[in-house]
Amino acid sequence: AQGNWGEQQLERLLEREAEGDPRDADRATALDFQLHHRVALASGNPLYAMLIKSCEPAHRNFAGRFFRMSEVGPVVLGFHRELVAAIARRDDPHPVQAEFHIARAAAPMFSPICGRTSTNKGCGVSLGISPSLTPAS
Repeated sequence: AQGNWGEQQLERLLEREAEGDPRDADRATALDFQLHHRVALASGNPLYAMLIKSCEPAHRNFAGRFFRMSEVGPVVLGFHRELVAAIARRDDPHPVQAEFHIARAAAPMFSPICGRTSTNKGCGVSLGISPSLTPAS
């Protein structure tokens, strides 16, 4: 995708995340989904954006549980800030690639949090997305 990748919308979502009550897991979950869906829309790949949207119920279920842990909010907000900054700087040629690379780098931050889940098997999902889902440049 070329041109505006929706940085203003992403910045506004970051502001709303930062302004919110960190104990409001439902709000945090909704904003988290909105941010990742906005990145998918910015990819310019409508199929990818539709795929992300179709995963919304599963995301709300998983992330809703995740955001109920008190230490998660600041970690996720930090990840989101890095992601939006990387997109704005055009660190990667594609916004979805930026999300993938930031998620890989952020994975160690989530390990202590995920390791404390009731199953003690970690988060059980990969953080980030496959770069193969991005359209060829």
